Amino acid sequence: MPKKCKEDDTQIREIILDAAKKIGIEQGVDKITARRISSAIGYSTGVIYYHFQNKQEIMDILRQNRDADIYEVIRKCIGTDSTLRENCSQIMDCLYTIGVSGEQQNAQLLSGAYYDVANSGFWMDLIQQVLDVAVKRGETAPDHMDAAVYCLWSFFSGYAMLLAEYCPSDAAALRNVSGEMLDVLLQGLY
Repeated sequence: MPKKCKEDDTQIREIILDAAKKIGIEQGVDKITARRISSAIGYSTGVIYYHFQNKQEIMDILRQNRDADIYEVIRKCIGTDSTLRENCSQIMDCLYTIGVSGEQQNAQLLSGAYYDVANSGFWMDLIQQVLDVAVKRGETAPDHMDAAVYCLWSFFSGYAMLLAEYCPSDAAALRNVSGEMLDVLLQGLY
């Protein structure tokens, strides 16, 4: 029999989200259901629906949290004195590390975050930060920023999707090839 809620609403929401995240990591995102969450936390499904409108709200919050975590990791990789090539390589290294950190799920989630163009604002912000450093260093012209942002976003989104496909078996080879592709891409931005 499900237990009664002793925690406050904020704690219960976190317990539900933590359980949903754990289910997603261990069993796959498609296995996140109110019934599985309920079983994992020992509360009725009614408690879940009291705190969240539906499963989609839970999934949206999990995606936002994941995106924020990835954003923060990558943001820390951007050097304010680094060259455009160095910063792009650092971002690739961050994506690679996230992609091969022991869970195939990470690479799939990463590519999903990139593929969602409607919610890619912070990815654009990261790339904009890299290009702002490049402009300050005189590596690229300010009047080419819009094209450069979309060019780099396309490159990194493709890289993330390829990591999702080939991680971890061929990830090292992919990383080397992508480095060569980055060199060609950057030649057009200089």
